[in-house]
Amino acid sequence: MTPTILGADFTRIAEIDDFISFIWTTRFYTCGDFELCAGISRADVLVIGNYVQRKNDDHLGIIETIKYQMDEERNEMIIASGRFLPSILARRVISTQTQISGLVAECIKALIDENAIAPTVTARQIPGLTFTSSVTSTEEMNTQYTGENLLDTVSSICETYGIGFDCTLGDNNDFDFLIYEGVDRSYNQSENPYVIFSDQYDNLLISEYDEDFSAYVTDVLVGGEGEGINRTMIWSAKDSQSGLNRYESFLDASSAVSNDNIITQETYEAQLEGLGLEQVTEYTTAFSGEVDFTGVELGKDINVGDICSVENTRWGMLINTRLVEAIESVSEDGTYSAVPTFGT
Repeated sequence: MTPTILGADFTRIAEIDDFISFIWTTRFYTCGDFELCAGISRADVLVIGNYVQRKNDDHLGIIETIKYQMDEERNEMIIASGRFLPSILARRVISTQTQISGLVAECIKALIDENAIAPTVTARQIPGLTFTSSVTSTEEMNTQYTGENLLDTVSSICETYGIGFDCTLGDNNDFDFLIYEGVDRSYNQSENPYVIFSDQYDNLLISEYDEDFSAYVTDVLVGGEGEGINRTMIWSAKDSQSGLNRYESFLDASSAVSNDNIITQETYEAQLEGLGLEQVTEYTTAFSGEVDFTGVELGKDINVGDICSVENTRWGMLINTRLVEAIESVSEDGTYSAVPTFGT
């Protein structure tokens, strides 16, 4: 977990082995982040714009925030924090009305191509950014965007369709952005070695199981262009419900327009429906807790995004679920901990 600091040109400038604390959070659907606390003497290298890297880890953090602190004993420290490399997409918006239709992976690629890799306005290009997909899903989407933040949009699409994303530094200091599907290591399959966290095997140390119905939405009413009774209104649902089983929500999508019917009504309504699907939320169950990675090595036997089995025999629960987040931390005395969050 010893952090290495890279300069803005990616040259190695320091290794901080005397840090006070170091937290490294990897996520599947959203951008990961980090926090590094060290003595004030490290202020010369912990500056905004520099990069933080761990040994044998492809992820790279960008320092975005610096905080100076002094405790009651007058010990001075500096806290550097930021997000992982995918956050470079947050520097772009979807600048023009963009209609996307087809395979989800191809739609994500089109959004990134048009706004960061090969945009019409060359000043918007992010130098060295490439896109790779290993997604095999044949799911399709049909929607349009205008003005949304690029990273937020990609993240929303990925979470809706069960896709992860990452961005790593290539051999030529290129930014290699990729979308991927995790590996199934649960009891539901037989191709890969099983990974199970269980109190029975003493590798599920602390566990928490949540059921949440508060944000449940089954049917979304999407409001498109127009005014009053002439406004285009479309219901969107993955599995429409009725009666007390129906939970409704409204989405204002007035920024999505048909360009005076240049977009056919059928296509336009399909695009509104696609926007609505991103707002549908399900009744959620989730496992979280602290596990012992002694027999299961994080980053080798299992990665964030992989599906595994989690079991608490005392509660009589076993679920096959995705590892969507891993918070790794090291304290000043060298104590390491890893706190996973398993998906809904």
